[in-house]
Amino acid sequence: MLTKLIFLRCAHDSGYNCIVVTDACGAFEQVQADYFEKHILHHFGEGCTTSELLNTL
Repeated sequence: MLTKLIFLRCAHDSGYNCIVVTDACGAFEQVQADYFEKHILHHFGEGCTTSELLNTL
């Protein structure tokens, strides 16, 4: 999870519009993924599911 946050923050700080495919990210426990999506993600970008991303493309 820390690596995901580091890359997300670097991309955000560099001016990129960040989108995290939330159901394609790894975490040791579901509680970690839930915490990331609820408390951290909105500061640096937005999340979507694989289905949402494929429908957008």
